Amino acid sequence: MILMVVNSELAYRRGVFLSDQGDREGALRAWRQTVASGHADLGPRAAVGVGVLLAMGGDGDGAAQAWASALDSGHHEAAPLAAVNLGVLRAGCGDVIGAQALWQRAIDSGHAQHAPRAAVNLGVLLAAQGDAGAAERAYRQAIGSGDADAASLALVNLGVLLLQTGNADGALTLYRAAIVSGNQEAVPLARLNLGRLWQRQGDLSRAHDEFLLAAGSGHHEHAPVAWVEVGALLAAADDAKGAVAAYRSAIETGHADAGPRAHVGLALLWLTQGETNAVVDAFGMAIRSGHAEMAPLAALNLGVVLVDGGDAEGALRLWRSVVRSAHPEHGPVAALNLGALLVRRGDHDGARAAWEEAVGSGHDDAGPRAAVCLGRLRAHRGDVDGARSAYLRAIASAHVDAAPIATAELERLG
Repeated sequence: MILMVVNSELAYRRGVFLSDQGDREGALRAWRQTVASGHADLGPRAAVGVGVLLAMGGDGDGAAQAWASALDSGHHEAAPLAAVNLGVLRAGCGDVIGAQALWQRAIDSGHAQHAPRAAVNLGVLLAAQGDAGAAERAYRQAIGSGDADAASLALVNLGVLLLQTGNADGALTLYRAAIVSGNQEAVPLARLNLGRLWQRQGDLSRAHDEFLLAAGSGHHEHAPVAWVEVGALLAAADDAKGAVAAYRSAIETGHADAGPRAHVGLALLWLTQGETNAVVDAFGMAIRSGHAEMAPLAALNLGVVLVDGGDAEGALRLWRSVVRSAHPEHGPVAALNLGALLVRRGDHDGARAAWEEAVGSGHDDAGPRAAVCLGRLRAHRGDVDGARSAYLRAIASAHVDAAPIATAELERLG
């Protein structure tokens, strides 16, 4: 029996060492040996480690099984940590109820670290569901927990929540409290959000200062985002040189979200400077990033640039790619543009299909405009009933531009 304990301890420590050295497979073998030993203390701890390594390797099911075993052990340390981790996994899979139950279980454990962190996660989840009251209670529980990391992040998150409900003064107080905490995770995020608060209130000087401090923190997540905010502010203030430098700082971080946003910002800035080649390059980088928001936006805008430069084929390819992306905002606009370009090229069937796509999207701007275009095309081709139907749809939208035009066109139809 003593020999088994010694072997379990050696295996667990070996797993820790190998994990620190980056030997994932070796660490898994060692920790699985510890789990299999049935050691009451180290087995559940090792199970948590196994789950972390499997999750990092993309094996969500394996991670879930490992964390579930740690959770079932009732271990005072491993069980609440496993509940937190398993909750994150469940939330990522869209299992909101499961995640909520797991985080509540971690909270109920009363663990000094894991319970407050679960409360922060629960607050984020509840806020996303629109339950502001429950989210606020979860954040305040984390703030009052005494765990410095969780409390600082909860201060920022609660500030965001209060600002969304119109309590700017409350948000300001909480952001400043998070900054005073000195927490390396919370301070850059608090400064970023404080900058946005000042920007919302029209105090661009203070906004710039806070964004710059967040950017200067070097935080892997928040600094790149802050550089984009700095760039946008400077671009709006006609400081092209400063904006370019800020956007390039964001790009150099390699951040998956801020980088493409910075490329789009650069492209729009250079567009005002008449730097067409630079515009094409920057939009192209954003497109190639595959970013869910920026790639279709860049393709939409680059299509306009190419049309203006006489490259209709290039524009067609780009706009078709945006339509295929099914982006709810940019897809319908691209379909509207695509139809207009196809009509100019004599492809009426292609234009009809594109405009029908835009109309069917329900987009509040591109849809009514496309309905007018579709009505005119149908009228031109002798389809009076189809034209009338399209015009009536544009009129029903009450669109400020499209509805009056459709009314006039409908009267012209007789």
